[in-house]
Amino acid sequence: MLLGCVTAAPAVAQQGVEWQGQAVGVVTADRFAGAGPGVAWRTTRRLRFAAAVSAGGTAAGAAVRAEGTATFHVTTARPNRLAPYAGGGAAVTADAEGVRERLVVLIGVEGRPGHRVGWFVDVGVGGGLRFSLGFRFRPGGD
Repeated sequence: MLLGCVTAAPAVAQQGVEWQGQAVGVVTADRFAGAGPGVAWRTTRRLRFAAAVSAGGTAAGAAVRAEGTATFHVTTARPNRLAPYAGGGAAVTADAEGVRERLVVLIGVEGRPGHRVGWFVDVGVGGGLRFSLGFRFRPGGD
C-alpha cells in the first residue's frame, strides 16, 4: 500500500515548474531576515525540488541567503486541504562578515496544493531556528 501511495500517477496540476515569493527569517546563530523569489520543480505529486534567494540583513548589515531544498509532500491528493511536508537541503548566507554554509531541515504545511495559487509556511533549522512563509504560483493549476 505504501508503495502505491508513493508511485501513484501525479495530477497534471501537481507537476512541473512553480514560482514563489517568500519571507524567511533565522533567529539565534545567523539572525537573518529577508525576502525574495524562488523556483521549484515538482517531479511527482509528492516530491519537490526548490531554489530560493532572499535579500535582507543580518547583524553585520545587508545580506543574501540562497537555499536549495527537496521536500516530500504527504497529502497532495486532496487539493482543497492542507498538505504537510518535510524536507532538507542547504543554505548559504553572505554578508560583510563572510559566507556561511548551513544544512537545512524543515517541516511545513502547504495550502491549496495543485491549484494555480497556494500558500506555505514552514519551520526548521538551518543556521539557527528558521522559518518561512509565502505564496506559490503554478502555471496550469486549477
